[in-house]
Amino acid sequence: MMFCKDFNAKTAEHKAAVPVPVEIAVYADKTFTWVMKTPPTSYFVAKVAGIAKGSMKPGHSVAGSMSAKHAYEIAKVKATDSSMAHLSLEAITRGVIGTARSMGVVVTK
Repeated sequence: MMFCKDFNAKTAEHKAAVPVPVEIAVYADKTFTWVMKTPPTSYFVAKVAGIAKGSMKPGHSVAGSMSAKHAYEIAKVKATDSSMAHLSLEAITRGVIGTARSMGVVVTK
């Protein structure tokens, strides 16, 4: 019950349609810790490209397009995740571009 109250309080400012990954660690003494992360990269790419989902044949058909500036902005948001702390902003941006390509989204300069 305590988790539900904490979670609802922390996510009150989030929009309902935005996926929010959460890592929960539950211990033997019934205590827990949890960490909210940023939405998945694919969510941001689809939103920027204006598509509902990626291409069924990435590399063969194009689902949408986005600029490199958008990829950089997504990378800045993703850099706030603790799992990305060891990566440079350039490396995160390359990862965002890779996700876009795997979804069939063309990244323009």
